[in-house]
Amino acid sequence: MALTKDRNTVRREGEELSLPVAAAKKIFAGSLVAKDASGNATPGAVATTLLGMGRAEEYVDNSAGGAGDLTVKIRKGVFAYANSAAGDAITRAEIGKDCYIVDDQTVAKTDGGTTRSIAGRIEDVDTSGVWVSFGVIPRPATVGSGDMDATLIKYATVTLTNANIKALRATPITLVAAQGANKVVELVSAVLKLVAGTEVLTETADNLAVKYDSGSGVAVSQAVEATGFVDAAVTTVTNALPKTDAIAALSVSANKALVLHNTGDGEYGGNATADAAMVVKIAYRVHDLA
Repeated sequence: MALTKDRNTVRREGEELSLPVAAAKKIFAGSLVAKDASGNATPGAVATTLLGMGRAEEYVDNSAGGAGDLTVKIRKGVFAYANSAAGDAITRAEIGKDCYIVDDQTVAKTDGGTTRSIAGRIEDVDTSGVWVSFGVIPRPATVGSGDMDATLIKYATVTLTNANIKALRATPITLVAAQGANKVVELVSAVLKLVAGTEVLTETADNLAVKYDSGSGVAVSQAVEATGFVDAAVTTVTNALPKTDAIAALSVSANKALVLHNTGDGEYGGNATADAAMVVKIAYRVHDLA
């Protein structure tokens, strides 16, 4: 009921908190600690259900214990953690944006194709690492925040190396990870950018398509014409549009990734310098058909 007189409201500084430790987990002092879906503290790791909480202030070994058998002290603030590498390395250009949990001491620039959780806000990047701010409510880097309605449009960005491009027929690249039991990923659209190399890539009637799960999966996009795109001499952009009737049994569409596949009869060649690359930005929705 509403107050009818003054209230003595208890106050905390808000810089330190204690959380129960998840079952069978060991937390090292100084590590990046996250909260799992049950509200228990767990070492930072690749998962979609975590939220970065701060720095562990003590070593706690709950390896043989159940959830909540032990607690750990966590400090909020700004702390330096290790930077990721290659396309996930964080630069000063990302200051002010969210970063994502790789493990209990490493953060990355992207969500790894919707496989990672938000660690915190990037405050600085220097020789000490990435300075991550914990204690602010993370804003989603895209509409694809796991805390929002799953049927809203989400986005993922995937970068393919030269080797990835030249092996797309045998080894399709995951654009969106499988989302769980009875959950079907709907392709909304995708934009593909071919970053041209020193020499052109070569192809012969080897188009691209977005499919469920693997190269033998059901195509959910229209054919993406490779001629003029894959073999372009300058950086070039094209689109992958959804197929009008992407009819598939639930068993081959639920809990299946979306992958990019070379649908031709051979792999792409050329570009001897091996410096061509491809960037795919995909928009998608997730539908729970349970």
